[in-house]
Amino acid sequence: MCRNGLIVFFLLVAFNAMGQRVYKPSIISKQQFLKHKTGRFVFERPVKNLKENGVIRIKKLVFKDDGEFEQYTDEGYLSGKPIIIIHKLEPNSEEYYLVNSNTLKIDTLISKPDFYSDDRSILCYRRAESDNPERIEVITLDDLNHLKKRVLKLTAKYYIESAYWYNKYTIYIQDSKERYYKISF
Repeated sequence: MCRNGLIVFFLLVAFNAMGQRVYKPSIISKQQFLKHKTGRFVFERPVKNLKENGVIRIKKLVFKDDGEFEQYTDEGYLSGKPIIIIHKLEPNSEEYYLVNSNTLKIDTLISKPDFYSDDRSILCYRRAESDNPERIEVITLDDLNHLKKRVLKLTAKYYIESAYWYNKYTIYIQDSKERYYKISF
């Protein structure tokens, strides 16, 4: 019986490891990085601030400030899409949410999102911190405004200073020592 339990345990560990891919960026030159740098799409500020008396309401959803500990702000929206960006700030952490105002689905992001020219490509990256490992989120919006999210785990700490989406399967990053990398996924 103990042997069967061990076999099941090792199979579960193996299947879990298969779903987690670690990416090793390849080095590129500064010229390559700058040559292909694409512009970010800036989301629009709301005409009317959604926040009144410490409360943001989106249909049935409510984001309410909790005194000094939790503060919410509406950062803006994607033009022509039902996507609203909400920023939650706490004394030692922050989160960003993409809220679909049609479906009321909330997606949590690891950092402030960068939107790209087609406004369907979203890139988020978080530098390595004591509590959180360095991560990159690559997100696409489909025609129905549903999100498809892929988290890229890196082989080492790169201390990302800048990143941009080059094409559908490639992003470029710059680290804190002004070294440049390409990640293909």
